[in-house]
Amino acid sequence: MSSDIVKYADKYAQRARKAGKLIPPLLCERCGLMPPVLGHHPDYTKVLQVIWLCHKCHKAVHPGNNHQIGKPHFNLK
Repeated sequence: MSSDIVKYADKYAQRARKAGKLIPPLLCERCGLMPPVLGHHPDYTKVLQVIWLCHKCHKAVHPGNNHQIGKPHFNLK
């Protein structure tokens, strides 16, 4: 996947969140335990389809993918 597409999807989702169009849930959508702090795009061409994951789950869905491990796409802070 092109890094330009990833950056575009991340920026678009950040703006949508700030505008109130993307609202994260209270818990991680994968494990249901930890508060989600990261937005994850399963498909970067669908910029508003985001799954909210805790850091641990986000790393788990991207094993060995250096651009996401330790470098979240976008934080909720």
